[in-house]
Amino acid sequence: MPQPSTTPSERHERGAHETSLRAAGRWARRGWTVTTALLVLLLMGNAFASFRGSHLAVPGLNRGQADLLGAGLWEMLATPSTVSDDVRLASFLRSHQRRGLRYIALVDGDGRVRASAGNALGDGPPPAHDPISDRIPLVPVGQRMRAYFPEPISPAPAPARPSYMVIEFEPVAAVRLVRNARRSFVLSVTGALVLAVAAWVFFRTSIRYDDARLQIEQQRHLTQLGEMSAVLAHEIRNPLASLKGHAQLAVERLADGSREKRCIEHVIADANRLEMLTTDLLSFARTAPLDVAPVSPVELVRMAGHDVLGDASLALEAEDAPASWPMDGARVRQALVNLLDNARQAAPGAPPVVRVAQQGSRLVIEVRDNGPGLPPGSEERIFDAFFTTRTNGTGLGLAVASRVAEQHGGAITARNDPAGGAVFRMIIPHPER
Repeated sequence: MPQPSTTPSERHERGAHETSLRAAGRWARRGWTVTTALLVLLLMGNAFASFRGSHLAVPGLNRGQADLLGAGLWEMLATPSTVSDDVRLASFLRSHQRRGLRYIALVDGDGRVRASAGNALGDGPPPAHDPISDRIPLVPVGQRMRAYFPEPISPAPAPARPSYMVIEFEPVAAVRLVRNARRSFVLSVTGALVLAVAAWVFFRTSIRYDDARLQIEQQRHLTQLGEMSAVLAHEIRNPLASLKGHAQLAVERLADGSREKRCIEHVIADANRLEMLTTDLLSFARTAPLDVAPVSPVELVRMAGHDVLGDASLALEAEDAPASWPMDGARVRQALVNLLDNARQAAPGAPPVVRVAQQGSRLVIEVRDNGPGLPPGSEERIFDAFFTTRTNGTGLGLAVASRVAEQHGGAITARNDPAGGAVFRMIIPHPER
């Protein structure tokens, strides 16, 4: 007879290996998340510091631009020439337009403009001079800066020189710096957001990958288990049928009430139990394609109820049930038989309540028993093969029902009802919706 493919120690090692893989995956995801968060914070911090630094550098850049323009202008005016100041100023303005210069004026001590070039946006005398900083006054005028330069020390007679000079310029260097800083800030923030989104996608993908890998591993073990179960069931079924047949023939020839007849009846009962186990094993290992056809779900529930409860009444709620639903009627009936039998064993004296309804593109069948409910923590494990909370259970009934639902693209969930008992919810989606 074929032996089980895994021993308890091997199953323990496999469980420990899966646990270690899950733990390693969790630590890898945590490390990636922390590293990504630090990178995002560094990018954001660097971008903000650069952007703020560019704004802090604007006054210095404007003053430097004004100093360069003023120094060049004073140098030109200090050079002797027979050309008028208006012509010289216009020539200097044209040659420095690319540097942002837009207006020049030479002003006498009484505020009269002696010579000018360009169009002014501002007007008025210079603001009070700061003797501490000894800087030239800068006044913002629209998108320009207006700078006032006092008369430099010169050997020329005082009336021949202006009292101060005024220039207006566009702060091209500062604007360029702020524009580049803003572009860098936007790019850094965008990169940080992309990195954060990529980290989140990787995080979710990693979780789904680990879950899928474990599911594939579990499915592989279930496949091996199903193949082993099918072999065992076939190997046991023929000798069991022969044993049961001979026992039934023997019990008919024994006197009623005799000790021998009672022993043979126990043999027949155990043979029936083994026959049910082999049937469950074959149902669990069944991999043939589904025979999908329109079937009345209400009629299936009634037939399954008769299989389990006989003539006993079955509480059925079918107001929202569809007239038919495409599915493999034989397999769904077997799943319902298992669910109803589980409910009957949970509360032998009270019939289960079954609700059949259509919810959108899904068929929902709920089986509620009147038993003590599910033990804490067993809501997921009860659908595992060979897991049972009963001393005489095989642990295959709910596993077969869950497998039938999964073969139809659905699932079965279990929960405790607030009013008492357990509720098993089987969902079968419509294959064409």
